Amino acid sequence: WIGWLLMGAAMLLVLLQQAAVATGGGFFALSTPAAVGDVLAHTRFGMLWLARLALWLVLGALLALARFRSRNGSGAQWAALAVAAVLTAFTSLFSHAQGANGAVPGVATGADWLHLLMTAIWLGGLIQLAAVLPVLGREPRSVRAVDRLIAQFSNVARAAVAVLVLTGLYAAWLQVGSLDALLTTLYGQLLVVKLVLIVPLVGIAAFNLIVTRR
Repeated sequence: WIGWLLMGAAMLLVLLQQAAVATGGGFFALSTPAAVGDVLAHTRFGMLWLARLALWLVLGALLALARFRSRNGSGAQWAALAVAAVLTAFTSLFSHAQGANGAVPGVATGADWLHLLMTAIWLGGLIQLAAVLPVLGREPRSVRAVDRLIAQFSNVARAAVAVLVLTGLYAAWLQVGSLDALLTTLYGQLLVVKLVLIVPLVGIAAFNLIVTRR
């Protein structure tokens, strides 16, 4: 539920920021109700935002259904996962991938969607794992459950990271294109910062796989 609420807050902030930029106020300017209404009614971003809002509400209903039907809520959980994946696609429909030069139509957007989805599965899964492990305890039965859980998540994480690497290289090739652009453009510089942050995370995972093992 916390994640669902944070997603809603982020959607609202993005809408307000887009309305401010559309009126020439800049990224951090305050938007007016009229500007927000104009963006929603007359722009492609507004249409996508309204569709995303509808899916966000559906996602909340599915999460509530899964919670109140805890014994038979797996169907609602899988449906919520599918809706969340579609919600991620809406971010890609209004991203740099839409304006990528030299990309096959739809391929750049699809690769961007996969990149975002795998990021959510990997990093979001780590957060869920950190929340669940302390609850399981240290009894022998719980330890065996933890072993299975970590082993299963490790398989998912390896697949997610592999897709992240491939789609990230493709996006870098489209958006940056050269070593010089990597160091002189804002997109390239942000990509370098992202790599600096991600390398230690992958290093810890590699240490756990190779040295710690199961």
